[in-house]
Amino acid sequence: MTTLDFRRRHALLGAMLIALGCGGSGSGGSPPSGPIVELPPPLVGSGSETPTPAAAATSSDGVLPDAAQDADGPAWLRVFVSQDNRAELDPCGCPGSPSGGMGKRATLVPLLRATIPDALVVEGPTSLSRAVLGIEQVGGDERRRARVVLDALGVSRPDAFFPGQADFEALGPKELVPRATALNIPLVVSNLASPVPGIRDRLVVQRGDRRVVLLGLIGAARSAAQAAALPLTDAPSAVARILDDEAARGPIDLVVVFTDAEKRELAGWREAALAADVWFVPPGLRRDGRFQREEDRLLVHADPLGRAFRRLDVAFSGPPGRGLMATEEFPLIEVAKAEREHVAQSLELARAEAAGETERAATARRGLAEAKFRRGVHLRAAAEPSAGHRAAVTDQLIHPDLAVDGRVAAILAGYNEDRIGALTASVAAAPQAPRGREFKGLDACTQCHPSQVAQWGRSPHAGAWKTLRDAGQTRNPDCLGCHTTGFGEAGGFVDPAEGTGLFNVQCEACHGPMDFHVSQANRMGVKADPGVPVIEATCTACHDARNSPEFDFETYSAAVAHTPPSETP
Repeated sequence: MTTLDFRRRHALLGAMLIALGCGGSGSGGSPPSGPIVELPPPLVGSGSETPTPAAAATSSDGVLPDAAQDADGPAWLRVFVSQDNRAELDPCGCPGSPSGGMGKRATLVPLLRATIPDALVVEGPTSLSRAVLGIEQVGGDERRRARVVLDALGVSRPDAFFPGQADFEALGPKELVPRATALNIPLVVSNLASPVPGIRDRLVVQRGDRRVVLLGLIGAARSAAQAAALPLTDAPSAVARILDDEAARGPIDLVVVFTDAEKRELAGWREAALAADVWFVPPGLRRDGRFQREEDRLLVHADPLGRAFRRLDVAFSGPPGRGLMATEEFPLIEVAKAEREHVAQSLELARAEAAGETERAATARRGLAEAKFRRGVHLRAAAEPSAGHRAAVTDQLIHPDLAVDGRVAAILAGYNEDRIGALTASVAAAPQAPRGREFKGLDACTQCHPSQVAQWGRSPHAGAWKTLRDAGQTRNPDCLGCHTTGFGEAGGFVDPAEGTGLFNVQCEACHGPMDFHVSQANRMGVKADPGVPVIEATCTACHDARNSPEFDFETYSAAVAHTPPSETP
């Protein structure tokens, strides 16, 4: 059967199934860390048990054991990649990035492994730090945050971590290596100038009779301090040495590289004929999709901020050796969709059985059966011989409806409480705000501007605290700065338990502290200072590209506009 005939025959079936990564009406709370209910049999392999993560079984020379493969399909590589997490801990509830979060990731990963036992889950560069430009100052809180991210990763246990410059900037080798080792997270860096105990230079994956080499290439240091802390060698030469060594052990079918190198450095590696088939690179190098195909390689652009896994599927349906096809990815995409649906229906079944909803559980079981059937059909299509290996890139969303793993929730809660406590102590010890720069709160504004306050009460800013409360993030300092007024400033909002009266995005969040304004307004014949001008930069401090990707100053300002005091009847 040709691919075109196959596509037509199963178009109706494909339209019947849901392609959403994980659905349902689950809670964003913190459930027990154990499984909710026994999962259905996996799609790959013959056993129904949840396998031990491969990280625990990696041999000392960095070779992962072979995994069970389908008898009626080709050898298949499935890799779920989180890259460019940028030290994100919790998903922001804003429209721009409601998905992701370390706690929800820890819930999803075991489900992926139970459903697809041969899947690899790996962490790419720029996971532990936001210092991605090389000019940021990495201080104490950033280092604490990096430790928390690594501890949270230790719960989901990736099969490997390919760190980058920012990760070693956040935690130097003397701390990162022993912490990752204690958490059973293998570190892979391929272009170190000299070996570092605890860091492998490669990860080798066997899939049937096919061998895959995974490499981590750290981009050039952005400062003399970085260069001294982590000496690197020429990347093309390092890769050539590793591949020559592996070729002596047997044929290589695929080489995958994870890197934080920027566009110019990647171009230099390309000119130096650095041999790799698939490249996982930083986001932002292109704007027209998650990946691009070139003559002999596939570039996969990271999904930033930990919102989703990029999924790479390679079906080794071509002859032994390296070489990817530039077309015929359709069957692989459909297999990935079916497996994604299997994960979604497994989650739905667990929820339904936990709630005792028999009809909902029966519907989920039918969804599981449909996903299995659909996957089998497309798997047979992918097994058709081809001129080279087929490859496809899809996404596995870390869906907002996933529950938060209880172990990660405890790690994050402790960290946030420490931050709020430290901030409270810091504000208390700091000098009081200069006269006239104190926050007065909404009640002071209402006395003279009832019309404007009434208009504010109907705006989204008035519901900012409720949004935070509904998301269970009222003690998360990452969120408090944009959902309260004057957070962390002298006289501003500090601790939610204190009840300061500065909940929500009040007038002073945009116009600045108004103590001076109020004191002038109470003096006869004195024109009150209008406060800080509200310009576009005022809004983008919170409505940035990450949290409000569709932000338009005129549109957004109109939603919160109020009649100027001079025009009040």
